[in-house]
Order: sequence, then C-alpha cells, then structure tokens
Amino acid sequence: MTTPVKSDPAQSTITAKEALQRLLGLLRESKSIKDFTPDFIGKGMGVHVTVVDQDTYGYGAKLSKDWGWGISRQNSRVTGPRIDFGFSSDPGSNPAATEICDIDYIKFTSELEAIGFSRKENRGEHGTVVSENFDRPNLHVQVLAQAEHPQAQDGVTNRSCVKTVIIQ
Repeated sequence: MTTPVKSDPAQSTITAKEALQRLLGLLRESKSIKDFTPDFIGKGMGVHVTVVDQDTYGYGAKLSKDWGWGISRQNSRVTGPRIDFGFSSDPGSNPAATEICDIDYIKFTSELEAIGFSRKENRGEHGTVVSENFDRPNLHVQVLAQAEHPQAQDGVTNRSCVKTVIIQ
C-alpha cells in the first residue's frame, strides 16, 4: 500500500489485531465513504491523522521490524474517494505474516458479513479468487489476502491473513 502522508517513525502502540478491530468498528458505524473524515478515522482508530488537504489524509506506523500499517484517504478522478487500509513490509522483504494474522482473513470477512455486508468473490485467471468484495447500501469494501507463510513447506498450516482493505 502506498500512503500519501508521512508515517509515524515510532513504534505503533496499536497491534495488528487492534487495528483490524478498530477498522471493523469504523465500518460498523459508517453509512457511506463520506463518513470517513479525518476526525472519524482518528477517533475510531485512536491515532492522530495527518491532513495534507481535504482529499488526502492518513496515518501510518511501524508494528515491528518487519511490518507497518497505515490508513489513508485519496480521491481519484476515476473512482472517487477511497480509504486504503493495509499492512506493509519493507520492499524486497518477504516476512511471515503471523503477526498480522491474529484476526485472519476468514474471521475478518465473517465479521463484515455479520455487520451487514454481502459477499462476492472476485476471480482472476483460472478461477482463482483474487479478492472478495463486500457491499451494503452506499459502501463497498474489497479485501485482499496474503499467505501467512510466503514460502510454506509441506505440513505448515498456511492461513490467509488480511493484507489490504479498500473502502469506497
């Protein structure tokens, strides 16, 4: 995920699990993308949101030496306003995603359904599920996954973890 605002160089006081729980809280309380103001995001996530301009704002911080997280708002002429939430690692690194998988993909997407979103798979080549879309009136959410262990060996349980959430 590319964040258009400065990230907090300090270690996050929020865990990956807490960040996903707080994001679910924002989704539970929102009616449309218009609700995702700097104040709404800041209070809901428990962070200080940096505002660049009325269409660009967000927050980012390190979770550990391998992972960081961020949430940002952008406005595209093509797709309109959107919120990007995601976990990221340093370019070129490929760490295990265990620390961002406390709330795994199945649990997160089940929670979306529990708060009123309907689910539809987005399939790519050869019918492979690329992402899933979740919709309710005036709000669209796309969730992308990452394998917990990028180079999984035989016998290793490889859960899917939430990597990116796009809200429109």
